[in-house]
Amino acid sequence: MPEVDVSKCPKCSGRLSRVWGSKNIFKCERGCLLRLVFESEIRNTDREKVIWVDQEEKEYPAEIIEN
Repeated sequence: MPEVDVSKCPKCSGRLSRVWGSKNIFKCERGCLLRLVFESEIRNTDREKVIWVDQEEKEYPAEIIEN
């Protein structure tokens, strides 16, 4: 998975932190719970685009960090 900016919630701009014991689940200081997934995991596509998905399955773009 490419390196993604996980410092700011894409839903409300709150500060994100990783849920303990998880690789791709994050919770923000305002209570949003989000998963970081490849688009192909939730949709029938072969695109390897990384996106955020909330509990209601609403999608948000992930900001990729360029090296």
